[in-house]
Amino acid sequence: MGCSSSKHQIISDEKGRCVFVIGGPCSGRTTQCKNIVTEFKYVQYSLEEIFNKIINEKNLKDWELLELDLKRGKYISSERVVRFLKTLVSNSIEKKILFRDFPRDHVDLEEWKQKMNDVADIKAVLYLVLEDEEIVKRCIEFGQTEESARNQIEKFKQDIIPIIPEFEENKRLIKIDANDIEELIFENIKREFIERKLYV
Repeated sequence: MGCSSSKHQIISDEKGRCVFVIGGPCSGRTTQCKNIVTEFKYVQYSLEEIFNKIINEKNLKDWELLELDLKRGKYISSERVVRFLKTLVSNSIEKKILFRDFPRDHVDLEEWKQKMNDVADIKAVLYLVLEDEEIVKRCIEFGQTEESARNQIEKFKQDIIPIIPEFEENKRLIKIDANDIEELIFENIKREFIERKLYV
């Protein structure tokens, strides 16, 4: 394994071993990502965290444009997002990486497949499954309206559900029932990670 060194850190040229974490609103993605990080020593990012990291560190040439586009509420294209992810994975010391709420849709996934094969492999896709009515109930408990919750559910079904069969076909999909209590949900996740050797 080759390495390149810099003044601040040593960056391995090995490929990233990535797990996508998807699920409807209030399905526990953030909580379970934290559990995985603690148990299996991954690093984890949401797109929002990645965007903030780029803006705060000012280490990419178009960070100012990204900041302006986010302030304007502009959708960040798949091409730009994957370019950011490629830089992140390439520069990361830790190569076990969780991406929360990515891909956003089939366009993101296709862009990833075209641009990321040289720096990262998709090792698994963790799908936290929650019934619609339970999603609505949880969203309301978090202060959202029922209408907002149902709109988010419909967007999830429109954008994410159609890409799930691809992950099923290549045996990367891990479906976990997210209706249970947090500890039991994570026990199921942990068992899958161990069986698939995702701790390596």
